Amino acid sequence: MSRNKNPQIALALAIIATMLFVNTSPGQAVPLDNVAYDGTNDNFADALIVDTLPFSYLGDNSAASIEPGEPIPSCAQWSGSSNRTVWFSYSPLESHSMMIRLSNVFYYNFVAVYTGDTFADLSEKNCAYILYYNQITFYAEAGETYYFQLGSLYEWDYGNYTFELDFPPPPEVSFWFTPGDPSIFDMLWFGDSSYDPLYIGISDFWWDFGDGATAIGNYVNHQFAADGDYAVWHKVQTYDGRSAETTQVVQVRTHDVAITKFIVPESARVGRTKAITVGLRNTRYPETVVVELWKSTPNGFDYIASLEKTVRVRPSNRTTDFIFNYTFTEQDGIQGKVTFKAIAYIQGYRDPLPADNEAIALPTHVKR
Repeated sequence: MSRNKNPQIALALAIIATMLFVNTSPGQAVPLDNVAYDGTNDNFADALIVDTLPFSYLGDNSAASIEPGEPIPSCAQWSGSSNRTVWFSYSPLESHSMMIRLSNVFYYNFVAVYTGDTFADLSEKNCAYILYYNQITFYAEAGETYYFQLGSLYEWDYGNYTFELDFPPPPEVSFWFTPGDPSIFDMLWFGDSSYDPLYIGISDFWWDFGDGATAIGNYVNHQFAADGDYAVWHKVQTYDGRSAETTQVVQVRTHDVAITKFIVPESARVGRTKAITVGLRNTRYPETVVVELWKSTPNGFDYIASLEKTVRVRPSNRTTDFIFNYTFTEQDGIQGKVTFKAIAYIQGYRDPLPADNEAIALPTHVKR
């Protein structure tokens, strides 16, 4: 589910990310005792060529100057000028996101990114005003040459600097779903909980539920038609083109029993014991079930007793019976009737259709 990013949109949406960087060993570092004090990459035509990433360069723009016609980038125009600029260039062989970091600088510095061959046709792709220690990211297209202009906003602001180009860290992708014990009767909600360590933000979200269904968005829903283990795949992409993906197995198990039989005596006498039968249907997995028996009173229902039993899988017309022996009381005789209620609970699992786990029988008439 990859997609081609429009670099214009990606670059326009990229923002400055502060104080975050994944340390990697530079692939091309200038030794500290070989600092470019004379501004060897002062001019655009002498831009220092970056061959591979990661790249790190320790320089000094004390001797750097401004060429006639050199652009003032958008992030420096508020100061009215740019000063002591130096240039780098990079031509990626493959399209990818990249990170620019300018550190060890004195106060007011900037980095601007351009494409084009001369000052007359340079097109600004990104620009960031750098204070102390910052970085920016953007999406670089294969076959394009990018020029990086480093400079200061004020004439007195110059000295050592460290310029680095690197592959930025991908977003940390993750997701959640609810309910956590899904069945075929549940509509599951999936939510993205990914994190972008550069704080640029995540723009796109893709889902594959492992049963042929897909979705787009950071918050989606899906219902599985059958029990099984589904490898749910999730991918995210940031505004500047970085992406990451993950897969999580969702186990769909439907644990469902139903009370389909409830036999109580039509009539009884005080002091007599009679059988009350609660029959459960189960067509999926063997379940351990507790059935509670309750009876009516002037104040509601009172608990009588409970039975626990393994309810095996049987054809739909057969039940597993829970048989209670109940002795009718004097109070039952005073009331003249008793209404029984049965409630079934699956042990260790959630029944997604609890409505058919409860039944109320017709009243039993009680004589004294």
